[in-house]
Amino acid sequence: MPMERTPELFELIEEAAVKHIAFGDSDAIRGQYVLCQKRRLAVIAKRLQTAEALLAGLEIVNADAQYAWVGNTVVRCAIQHAHSQVELGTEYGLPLANCDDILGGAAKHLTSGIAGTPLEKGLKRLSYPPKQPCSSWVWSDDHIDDVFGSALRTLVRLNYGDAPLCTLTTDEFEGLMNGCHLLFALLPSLAASALSHTHLIACFPSLGRWGGTTSSSQFITGGTIFISREILKNPWSVAEHLLHEALHQKLYDFRHGHSLLEQKYLESGVPKKDLAQVCSHWNPEKLSRANYWDTHRTLAAFHVYVHLSLLSQIAEHRSSELEEAFGRRSGMIESRRALDRARYLGEQLKENCWHELGLAGRDFVDWLLVMLDALDPAPAPKGAYFHHVLDLYDGDTRRIEKALTALDQDGSTLHSKFSEVAREEWDEMLKLLTTLGASASLNEFTTESNLDLETESGVDILRIRDTVARTLRSLSHNGYEIPRTSESPLNPNQAVQQMVKRSSDRAHITLKSVPDIVVAAKEMG
Repeated sequence: MPMERTPELFELIEEAAVKHIAFGDSDAIRGQYVLCQKRRLAVIAKRLQTAEALLAGLEIVNADAQYAWVGNTVVRCAIQHAHSQVELGTEYGLPLANCDDILGGAAKHLTSGIAGTPLEKGLKRLSYPPKQPCSSWVWSDDHIDDVFGSALRTLVRLNYGDAPLCTLTTDEFEGLMNGCHLLFALLPSLAASALSHTHLIACFPSLGRWGGTTSSSQFITGGTIFISREILKNPWSVAEHLLHEALHQKLYDFRHGHSLLEQKYLESGVPKKDLAQVCSHWNPEKLSRANYWDTHRTLAAFHVYVHLSLLSQIAEHRSSELEEAFGRRSGMIESRRALDRARYLGEQLKENCWHELGLAGRDFVDWLLVMLDALDPAPAPKGAYFHHVLDLYDGDTRRIEKALTALDQDGSTLHSKFSEVAREEWDEMLKLLTTLGASASLNEFTTESNLDLETESGVDILRIRDTVARTLRSLSHNGYEIPRTSESPLNPNQAVQQMVKRSSDRAHITLKSVPDIVVAAKEMG
């Protein structure tokens, strides 16, 4: 019989999340990462004397200081990029001369006895609650363009293109701090563990490549998380995204020191068509299979969603207590949605990606599944994905609504385009319901969607989509899947998925002409 979800159970799960010797203990994970970076420096030292000097300097400082140096994004990347170039003899990332300058600057600064690294010069520190170790700094675009500042900017350009970062105002910085304090109020041990792997927090405006992004992390820019300044007024959203991206950093450090993935699948020579791909049904495909994830990204998302389901359940239990200090709870993922996505991704890892996971990766998945079982005693039916497809449909509707609202004054062309899209949505829904033999739903949909469709700008796309979504939900007896019927040989869930995919493609094409700042909307990774 499953355990009742209580504050005591949540505390036990949080303790497991931070104390498991291999997968949760941040001290152990950081220690393994430092050893890995030292091994790389030893290889680089055969070519660069600065690597040997940095190795010697690391030996005179304690474990925390060693990690602060080899873990911050600039030194981390300099080591990894130089190691690749020395080992393989090909250019990769930062030029070797640039890596040499960074390693030399790090060695000189380390032996000077001055605290911290040059990357933090002039930056504000994110102050954690009392008695919590502080390791995260907040980027300011006013940072001088020295070797370290220039390298950080170069790394952002290499991996995110021409995507600007920004300097936070006093109010924005306070908003970030407020979200951090809420996170510690909800999950004190897990927050401290995850954020101990985050050296730098950089915020960005919703412009250019950042349009449509709420937060981001990449394995190749480990140590830094990126968060949209647009969410900083909402501490609940900040808390979620801080934990989300910090958990990625924890996993990145773990990957460096353990057999997370099977080595042969990490080699660039393996054709992409031979690698596992997992469809994240709740994300738009954008005509480029953007919602298909490789094994590492699937594992990273699974790791995050298991922990977010813990965060959101605690937030739901404690919201009345915390809302007086942090405002009304909004902008945080619902626990049911986090649990369902975690369950789906865990199933996909077991069924489709298992052969690409290393020994540690398989044990890691099994450990997370044990946590998930404790958090979710009544999971969705195995293999169900209908509810995820509806999340995509709802997400596209929000993007459309935001674009239409933002262009309300001069958006007649966009309204006209979406009027045409609405007619296609209506036709497709009629065909789907007819094919599925859902006569009662067909009659209800036809009656309701025929009422007051026309506006001055054409057919009301939002009204049509609202009616489609409610009709689709009515087809499911449990919210997770549509049962097969004798009236149709088709798999109704697959038919809905294909219809929603076509709808999402149409929405994407129509919105491509709208500025990124207008259609910016949260898309989970």
